[in-house]
Amino acid sequence: MDTPSWLNKNLIETSLRKYFKDATTRIVTFSCKPAITAGENYTTYVFRISITYFRGTSSMEQKMSLIVKSMRDGIMEGLVKEMNMFTKEVDMFLSILPKMTETYGNNVLSANCINASLEPNPYLILQDLCELGYKVSERQKGLDLEHAL
Repeated sequence: MDTPSWLNKNLIETSLRKYFKDATTRIVTFSCKPAITAGENYTTYVFRISITYFRGTSSMEQKMSLIVKSMRDGIMEGLVKEMNMFTKEVDMFLSILPKMTETYGNNVLSANCINASLEPNPYLILQDLCELGYKVSERQKGLDLEHAL
């Protein structure tokens, strides 16, 4: 799976400036690779972005990993659009989950949404929860008893 041309350093830098409310945010290194193997997700592409960046006058380089979800092309694109699937997911991350977090406190309910857009290229830029110690389980293996309850 190739990285789309619009998914680049400039988009991520602009998104982080908006998210941090800091126009001085500057990305130093940027890399993008698929976050899941082929066949794991049928409605979206999922990429992992790794960056190093500076903010403000700090000379301390910071690292961050992000997850970017974008709509697939072709047959699935029509279905996703018809059912408003991506629109609903964006609304969930931008409207509903922040209100739930506000209500329930700082318990992590989901990844923070860094940025999202529905046009011209639908995407969600999310915090990578792997940085907080979460991991993606193999869906074919299922859950152990502790995680199933």
